[in-house]
Amino acid sequence: MKYLKLGREDTLSFVFSDIKSLFFRNKKGLITGIEKKYGPGETKPAWRNYLNAESNSIQRQSTIPGVVTRIIIYFFSAFMITTVILPLFRKDHWTFRIFEFPRLQKLVLFGVLLISVYWLLPHTLVNISLMGLHIMAIVHLLYLIFPFTPLAPKALKGIRRKKASDPIKLLISNVYQPNKQYHKLVRHIKRHQPDLVLLVETDQAWKEGMREIEKDYEQPLCLPLDNTYGMLLYTRLRIEDCELRYLVEEDIPSVKAFIYSEKGKQIRFYGLHPEPPSPTENPYSTERDAELLMVARECEQETRPIIVVGDLNDVAWSYTTDRFLRVSGLKDPRKGRGIFSTFNARNILMRWPLDHVFCSRHFRLLKMRRLRSIGSDHFPVLIELSLEED
Repeated sequence: MKYLKLGREDTLSFVFSDIKSLFFRNKKGLITGIEKKYGPGETKPAWRNYLNAESNSIQRQSTIPGVVTRIIIYFFSAFMITTVILPLFRKDHWTFRIFEFPRLQKLVLFGVLLISVYWLLPHTLVNISLMGLHIMAIVHLLYLIFPFTPLAPKALKGIRRKKASDPIKLLISNVYQPNKQYHKLVRHIKRHQPDLVLLVETDQAWKEGMREIEKDYEQPLCLPLDNTYGMLLYTRLRIEDCELRYLVEEDIPSVKAFIYSEKGKQIRFYGLHPEPPSPTENPYSTERDAELLMVARECEQETRPIIVVGDLNDVAWSYTTDRFLRVSGLKDPRKGRGIFSTFNARNILMRWPLDHVFCSRHFRLLKMRRLRSIGSDHFPVLIELSLEED
C-alpha cells in the first residue's frame, strides 16, 4: 500500500511502532524510509509538518550523551528544588536553615538548569513542567534577593558628608581565631580610623596582636576565649554601662552598652555573635534565633538611637533576620544598595552576608564598605553613619 493511502489507524501504528526503525537521523532519511516501506509518493502537508518537528527533536537528542545527561539534569533539578522548598518550613534543624544561605548561588544554578533542560532535552510534557518549576524557583529567589539590589528602595536614607551633623564610624570583623595576620587588621584600623571596633572570634593571641592600637583606643570589653566566641571592643567614644551578657548559652557572650556620639548623644549599642546551626557546632538554630529575638524585643522598647552589629551567623534575607527587623523596628542599610557578602572570603563562589549592621531610624548612611581580606574567612565591614534629628 502506498503511503498516500494510509488510514488514521495505520498512521498511528506507524508513529508508535515503526518510527525508530525508519529514522535515519535526518528528514530526508525519514521520508526515504517511509517510501521504502510503503512505496513512493507525495506526503501530505500535515505529515511533512509532523516529520519536520520529529526530525528536529531527534536531531536535538542526538547532540547529547543521552540517558546519562537526562539523569544528571533530573537529579540536580530535584536537589535544587528541594533546597528551595526546605527553608519554607519553619524548622530549626540545620538541614532546613542551611539552605537559606546560598540563595544567590541557587539563582544562578537554576538559570543554568533551565537553559540545560530547554536545549538538551526534548520538549515533552514532563520537561516543560520541569522548566515551569525552574522558572517558579527563579521568581521566588529574585523576590527574596531583589531588596538587596540597587533597584530596590533604600531602607535607610543616605546623606552627604557635608550635611552630616553627627557622624560615627564603626568597623566590625570576625577575625577567624587561627588566623595570625594581625598586621592586616591593624593596617585597616589605622587607615580608616573608626570610632568603634568590634572583633569577634578572638583569643589571647589576638588580644596581644592588637596591642598596637591600644594607645589610640579605650578597651571597655576584653574577653579573649579559646572557643571561637571571644570578643574585643575598642572605642574612641565615651562609653557607659558596658555589660557582658550570656543571653542563651553560658559560653556564648554578647555586649550591651551606651556609647556617646561626638556631640554627646546617647546611643544604645549591641554586639552579637550567636552560634550557627551546623552539624559541627549546633544542629539546631533555636539558641541563635532566641538570642536575636530577645535583643529585638529590647530594641522594640528602646526610644533612643540603636546600633546592632556583629556576625549573626545568619543571612540578610532569612526568615529569622526578617523577623528581627520587624520586631525591633531597625533598618538594614544594605537594602537598596547591595548584598555586601562577607563570608566566605576564601571562596568567591560560596559567599553570603553573615556580618551585619542594623540601626534605628535616627541614622542616615554616609558610606558602607567591605574591606580587603585580613586572612580570615570573613571580610571586615566598615560603615559610617550620621546621627540626625528625628
